Amino acid sequence: MRSDRDRFQKLEAVQVPPQRLGQPRRTSRANSPWFASSLTFQAALTRGLDYDSEFRRTVRSSLRGPTRPGGRDRVWVLTHPGLDVPSRPDPVPVTIEFHESPTYDTFGLDPQDFPLILADPGQESPHRHGNDALCLWFPGDPAEKRWHHTDGLVALYNLARNHLFFETHWRATGGLGGPGQTGGEWLGDEAAHGYYEALMEVS
Repeated sequence: MRSDRDRFQKLEAVQVPPQRLGQPRRTSRANSPWFASSLTFQAALTRGLDYDSEFRRTVRSSLRGPTRPGGRDRVWVLTHPGLDVPSRPDPVPVTIEFHESPTYDTFGLDPQDFPLILADPGQESPHRHGNDALCLWFPGDPAEKRWHHTDGLVALYNLARNHLFFETHWRATGGLGGPGQTGGEWLGDEAAHGYYEALMEVS
């Protein structure tokens, strides 16, 4: 798990077509404001995007929901077609989901600051959630050590890229290990899993 959002620098810009940024606002379901429909949220999330970058791959944006019978869980889905990950021969698609009413645990954090980050489904990893989402930071860390939506999409996609590299290196150096074998090496910062117990320790 990563606990220092400032240690990784921008590796590439992620371009989001301007005409798609407002897509969540076109829903007619909401009787009350949803954070993803806020222009303030969208502006903060897309802050720092480089529209003049030579890197022209774009993030696809879509709206989905509800995801459960009788539910109100609308989801803003942002999909990158393929991040270049060190030591990986092919780009890795990465999807970010911002849920209005998450059915997964956000560990007390606001949904806009605890999206699902999905990539490499089913791969062995020491740092994934039960729903197979990448576990990029420890929810009990101070705010300055966690990703926040005001850090923007570029920072979040770069966190995912580095996490995928750490996973690849961990698997290549032993993974979960076995009898008489040493487990793989994790290159990033780590915190123990078992959030509720760990959160009690830091509270």
